[in-house]
Amino acid sequence: MDTTRLQQLRRAWLAAGCGAMLLGACGGGSDGGGTPAPAPAPAPAPAPAPAPAPAPAPAPAPAPMPAPTWSAASLLGAGPVPIDARPQLAVNAAGDAVVVWSQWVQGRYAVFGSSFHAGGWSLPQQIRASIGDAVVPLVGIDAAGNAVVAWRDSDSDGTPGQTHAMWSARGTRGGDGSVTWTAGFKLPANREALDGYALAVSPDGLATLAWREFRPAVGDLSAQRNLVVAEGDGTTWSPVGLVESADGDVDHPAIAVGAGGDTVLAWEQASDSGAPQVLASRRLGAATWSLPQVLSVDGGRSTVLASLPRAAVAADGRALVVWQQNEGTLRSLWSSAGAAGGAWSAGVGITEQGVARQFNEPALAMNPAGQAVLAWGDARTSFSQVFVRRYDAATGSWGSELQASTDGLLQHTEQRVAIDGQGRTTVVWRGSSANPHAFARSLDSTANWLAGPVRIDSPVDDASFDPQVAVDGAGTLFTVWTQFRGSVGQVWKATAP
Repeated sequence: MDTTRLQQLRRAWLAAGCGAMLLGACGGGSDGGGTPAPAPAPAPAPAPAPAPAPAPAPAPAPAPMPAPTWSAASLLGAGPVPIDARPQLAVNAAGDAVVVWSQWVQGRYAVFGSSFHAGGWSLPQQIRASIGDAVVPLVGIDAAGNAVVAWRDSDSDGTPGQTHAMWSARGTRGGDGSVTWTAGFKLPANREALDGYALAVSPDGLATLAWREFRPAVGDLSAQRNLVVAEGDGTTWSPVGLVESADGDVDHPAIAVGAGGDTVLAWEQASDSGAPQVLASRRLGAATWSLPQVLSVDGGRSTVLASLPRAAVAADGRALVVWQQNEGTLRSLWSSAGAAGGAWSAGVGITEQGVARQFNEPALAMNPAGQAVLAWGDARTSFSQVFVRRYDAATGSWGSELQASTDGLLQHTEQRVAIDGQGRTTVVWRGSSANPHAFARSLDSTANWLAGPVRIDSPVDDASFDPQVAVDGAGTLFTVWTQFRGSVGQVWKATAP
């Protein structure tokens, strides 16, 4: 076989062999010839879906707030104090407390005080024995436990034309918790100080005192009763300044300071028509007082009379003012909220409008978070009862009206109120009959009563008057009141954790 033929056969054989190999690799032709290709590997099974995470357990319900357990009433000041001794109470977040009151000394009113620290009250101390009468002392306390007390005194220290002046003293708290009082100081004002004044002390110790001052007629200017303020520490005061200079007479100033030092001052003042309005001014920290703003709403009617403002301030400067509006026998309670460092809201009615009612002594309290509570007496029938409403700072709205007193055959008056940092509210009042007594009742943070009214005064002594209440940062309640033992008025106290 020649070479050419051999090469032709080799090419044919290679072509045939290669075709067979290609057919085998591809799985053969229509007759299934050739070596079958291996089956493809099966696709991996999908991974099982992860089991759903278990639902989180529901948050445990908050433990119900306990009702306060009041201590037995105990004597604080043996007196003798008059029926209008009006003990005043101030408590700071740390639990330091101060009480001041009027007491008889040689037939005249003097100022007495007692302080509380680390579980104990001091013996009463005489702060001022005036050559005249030192009446209705007010007190405030700072974060360190130092106190400022102010009162109206018929000793004018020889100032011509002045029969009454504002006086003050300072209580400095020592390292052992005791308080040492200075002598009384007459404020640097030479005009007649009228009844109607208010005091607040900031956490850093700045006291702000507001009072009514009489300015006699000069030429064609009629006499005026203006609102003035001074700031100080109880011994040193700033010059007296006017907050307003309108023609209308001023009455019933109310003042409050927040934990941040912001201060609100509210008062009633006669308008051009003679009808009283409620106004407010505020001071942010060390700034000057803002221009007075009318808060009350009269609808253009001179028959609407606004009076008896109350003020409160939260730690961030938000504020609340509450007052009463009358039109004939139709009476209602109103409020205005002030934004932190901002404007006041339009006045809104809190209680039912257009109803013949008789309110007495509204009392307002606010905690650092801005939650507030209002208590008042309401004579809807023959007997006055005590009611409360809570203010929700988050929504800016008032809750439902709740009745604190339950005995329909007593006159319930002289209510005061406190609210702690958790929102627990406590109201105290005098339940009057032939022998009136002091009562207390508390609400939890959701406005549910924790228990019925509890009598807190001495069960073996006689009539009680002017209960006061305040709360510290831990929620401990302090209360003081005047109670008579026979004909002798005394100052009593109780506490509740």
